[in-house]
Amino acid sequence: MIHIPVQGQTRIVEGTGVVEVSTVFATSADDLWEAITEPNRLARWFGEVSPRRGTEDTYEASLVTGWAGTINVTQCERPQLIELTLHDDEPSMTTVRATLEPEGEGTRLTIEEKGLPMENLTPYVAGWHAQIDQLHAMLAGDPTVEWRPRWEELCAESQQS
Repeated sequence: MIHIPVQGQTRIVEGTGVVEVSTVFATSADDLWEAITEPNRLARWFGEVSPRRGTEDTYEASLVTGWAGTINVTQCERPQLIELTLHDDEPSMTTVRATLEPEGEGTRLTIEEKGLPMENLTPYVAGWHAQIDQLHAMLAGDPTVEWRPRWEELCAESQQS
């Protein structure tokens, strides 16, 4: 099992939960950008995302986490920033912001998700960490990391600390 150093934090902003995870990938910003935005590459670590017919910025998604719904791109500045809203059958929505910044010989990816329930944000940090592990494996050409077992392992580790 790979163990990628991921910095994670949680906070409450305007009455909703926010999680942020960050790590450095040994790749260029352009390559990382394609890995997080190009549908075929995205499917290998994040889930299936396909454009909604007749729209430019709306996608139907079925993620490896089990979440399914609609993703709207609200901001896109290649290759530094992409911001999305995620909607499902629940009345709430979350906003996910991914920023890419050069760091050393690689690129730092920071993912922030806002609009989460305020109680117990740790599973959300673990979920993003597991997805970052999947992304790292895909970029390195390593075998796929199974999301659910990795998420469960990370949740258990956080309860022990």
